[in-house]
Amino acid sequence: MKTYAEWCKHYDYDPADTQSEKEYEWYIENHNTFSRLINSEPLPERHYWIKGEGDKGYWKPGGYGYTDNIEQAGRFAPLDLIALNLNGCTLYDVKSH
Repeated sequence: MKTYAEWCKHYDYDPADTQSEKEYEWYIENHNTFSRLINSEPLPERHYWIKGEGDKGYWKPGGYGYTDNIEQAGRFAPLDLIALNLNGCTLYDVKSH
């Protein structure tokens, strides 16, 4: 897991920006979710939006393309996430937004 400084550098975020801090908190939460999945704890009954790296937008359903419109974004269950290449992506919990 990246430190805050590493994460800001990797994603070209300003470490002094409060929005960067919030997005880093989401990064930590998502990392912890995946850690639970890997360790075979019960799967959370949640769905996630997947944000592509940089300015690519949210993944569309099935992972076919990107959109900036959250209404068009796909909602992915934890079991869906296991089969996807999420390198560089950020997950957002649908229930918390």
